[in-house]
Amino acid sequence: MRRALIEGQAEYIEREYELEYLGKSDRDAYRQYQNHRGYHQAGVYYFGSEYFETHSKSTQKSWEIFEEPPNTTEQIIHRYRANEHPPVDLNVELESNRSQQYSKSDTLGELTTRNLLKSRLSEEEAATGAEGWGNDKLYELDGEDGSQEYIWVSRWDDAEQAEEFSEALERYLGKIADDSSVGTFETENTTYYVKSPKPDTVVLIVGSKGREYQVDTSTEDTVHIEID
Repeated sequence: MRRALIEGQAEYIEREYELEYLGKSDRDAYRQYQNHRGYHQAGVYYFGSEYFETHSKSTQKSWEIFEEPPNTTEQIIHRYRANEHPPVDLNVELESNRSQQYSKSDTLGELTTRNLLKSRLSEEEAATGAEGWGNDKLYELDGEDGSQEYIWVSRWDDAEQAEEFSEALERYLGKIADDSSVGTFETENTTYYVKSPKPDTVVLIVGSKGREYQVDTSTEDTVHIEID
């Protein structure tokens, strides 16, 4: 998030100076973003610079963006102001019957979601699948036996966009899995489960084969996940 602002500002200023003093600019963050090999890095340059170009009055005043910066990569991608389209509420309860600890939790955001899909799908499919992001939480669980599991809960602006993301995610998983059935994708040692506990919410569980997971909603804004 912060990197998109820092690199975006630098990209914006360099391009504007080249246009002013050289009459042209060879900087093309969009072309680099379209290049499959550079999508992870180039996304922050492209969307960040476009954000500054939209909201900065000039290169000299571009620092004003940091006085009230955007809070999500969704805001950067779609050029929303900081008070526009804030993240929706998302509460997650994790309950495990095994000896595990949560080593890390994070929010991925729309840009990382889009980049993930883009690694296997087309740019259009990835953009459509990630659009409508409302909030997400990623949990990494470490077991005493050295195993690792990941639980990614995402909430979307509405049921239609949640379904578009779920379908894109399943197409992505279908390209990396050796075997699949409805909502379940398997590789040699890992099973991916895609679940929708309510219309606007999608849960991806990445775990070891043979383990069971129960996903439901205990309240309107809370997703409850039990690991057996």
